[in-house]
Amino acid sequence: MRIRCKPWAKPELEACPFYISDPKACKGQWQAQFPKTQPLRLELGCGKGGFIAQEAPANPEYNYIEEVPLHESQQKVKESKDGMYREYTLTVRPSRDFLQELLWHGRNIIVLKPENLRQEMIDILKDMTKSYETGECLNGEE
Repeated sequence: MRIRCKPWAKPELEACPFYISDPKACKGQWQAQFPKTQPLRLELGCGKGGFIAQEAPANPEYNYIEEVPLHESQQKVKESKDGMYREYTLTVRPSRDFLQELLWHGRNIIVLKPENLRQEMIDILKDMTKSYETGECLNGEE
């Protein structure tokens, strides 16, 4: 749930003892947020939390971090048996902010469709790679 889209949710979330209002402050220190040091599992695009609510009690040997959906229209359409791969559908008009949100997830997300959005992501990543290889900032333009 995006608090910026649903401000009424903030008091409910803040009342939860596990809620972290500034996850960026935990960068590199996630293990310290748990009473027990063990492998972490990150749930991306958690929807309403049903998957993680079943997964966490069934696998107490892992610490779980749940992340909000990318967009309120997000729906899970496919999941692998081991839970390591999921496909979602979203109904959005991709903005610059949305593209940055996708890029923020790095290797943990792949745009499959629509082809024009997939190609835009490929072009951005190619420009980024070229910038790192050459030291030139391309800003998406050649």
